[in-house]
Amino acid sequence: MKTIKIACLALLPALFAAKTTKAQQFKNVLLFSWNIGVPLNNDYLTKTSFAGFRADYRRFVTPNISVGFSTGWNSFEQYFDTQSYSTSDGNTTVTTDMYRIIYNVPFMLTGHYYFDAGQYVKPYAGVGIGCMYSEQTAYFNIYELNENGMGFAIRPEVGVLINISNQFIGNIGVDYQFATNKSEYFDINSLSQLDIQVGFGFKF
Repeated sequence: MKTIKIACLALLPALFAAKTTKAQQFKNVLLFSWNIGVPLNNDYLTKTSFAGFRADYRRFVTPNISVGFSTGWNSFEQYFDTQSYSTSDGNTTVTTDMYRIIYNVPFMLTGHYYFDAGQYVKPYAGVGIGCMYSEQTAYFNIYELNENGMGFAIRPEVGVLINISNQFIGNIGVDYQFATNKSEYFDINSLSQLDIQVGFGFKF
């Protein structure tokens, strides 16, 4: 009996170590981030959006590779002082101030590679591929113009996951998002933006 007790006591450190290792080697990450968007390639509006959100699910298929999906939104808004606008045929001209809005919602499958950098941080590089719903609206005087549609979207990105505890994780990332959404009303041939994410999440 004494021998059994000694053997059990000897196994306790090993069991504790196994439990700790299991907690550190998480398989899933769920991230929620504030998304700051900077429009890059259109004259429709140029003002940075601080009204944005992003959610990511990542499943680790190896200690250094994850696959998953991502969605979110950004609302871009900008006011323009009074100026004259003409139709493409030149037959009509309107002089007015204008309030312009773009609302973007991407849906993407993602893949990320994580670099070994110690116990507390996991730098990563990845890409998202999917589609984006975009809605463009212009308000002037008592009138409103609106156009929306879906486009192909791709998003390369880099960032770092920060271990906070066995359950919580921080995230800082930067990405470039390009989408093929078009608008004849607003002379938009594509949409691209630079995004900055700051957030937190859960690992399990």
